[in-house]
Order: sequence, then structure tokens, then C-alpha cells
Amino acid sequence: MRWDTVLFDMDGTLTDSQEGIVKSVSYALERLGRELPPRDTLTAFIGPPLHESFSAICGMDEAETERAVCEFRDYFARRGWAETYTPAYSPPVHHSVRIPWDFPPCG
Repeated sequence: MRWDTVLFDMDGTLTDSQEGIVKSVSYALERLGRELPPRDTLTAFIGPPLHESFSAICGMDEAETERAVCEFRDYFARRGWAETYTPAYSPPVHHSVRIPWDFPPCG
């Protein structure tokens, strides 16, 4: 059997994406003119859906949350995904995988 598509659970399994996520959240908050909270607050974005996190952690309304998610995705698609850490025991999968992110521009 030949497979055309393989899905990996990379985040927290094959890679540690904390740095890319924290920098993506920081970028989104800066783009919206928001003050950056402490790093431990930013790491709370790891795991839950972005819409929930921006709303609950930052007190954003729906429109601002949408913009923040868009800005997050913009940064993550360009740079954040590459700021992940691959532990020594993990194969370097994320460097050779085609990542199908094609988010529309923010605005």
C-alpha cells in the first residue's frame, strides 16, 4: 500500500514548539498594540485553541480575537514553525515535511 499523506502529532511529541508559539503570540499582541504579559502567561497559549486563549487571557472581544489569531498565523506560517526545538531523540522530521499552511493575509 502506498500512502500519499501522513499526519504527524509533532507538537509535544516530535518537537517542542514553545518558542515558536510564544513568539507568535507576542507578535500578534504587538501588532494589536497590546502590552506583552510575562512569559509564563504567554506559555498558557500552548494547548488550548487560540480563540479561547486570546479571549480568556487577554480579554479580547470577538473582532480583536479574530485579528489576533490572524496575526499569530501570519507569524507562525512565516517563522514560528521553524522556531521549534527538535529533541535529540526525535528524528528531524519537521525539516523535511511539506507544511500546507496558506493562510489569507490579515486585514
